[in-house]
Amino acid sequence: MIDTEYLDITLQDIYQRLMVDADDVGMAYDEVLQYVEQFEMDEDMLYSFIKEKVEENKEKNKAKKGKEMMESLKRSLRDPML
Repeated sequence: MIDTEYLDITLQDIYQRLMVDADDVGMAYDEVLQYVEQFEMDEDMLYSFIKEKVEENKEKNKAKKGKEMMESLKRSLRDPML
């Protein structure tokens, strides 16, 4: 299990290896800490968890951007004067 005293260093290392930052994960430090403690994660488990969260967050952002684009197109079709 990861020593929670060094979790911040471990997370920074994982973020560097994945070439992402904390915003890409979509979770606060405290949330990550809860998962580490609850599931008694080691570094490999945490790496996989963070990688999965980054992918989920990317998919959510893509879906959100797509939805915004569709809404914009619908608005422009309703009001051709735009």
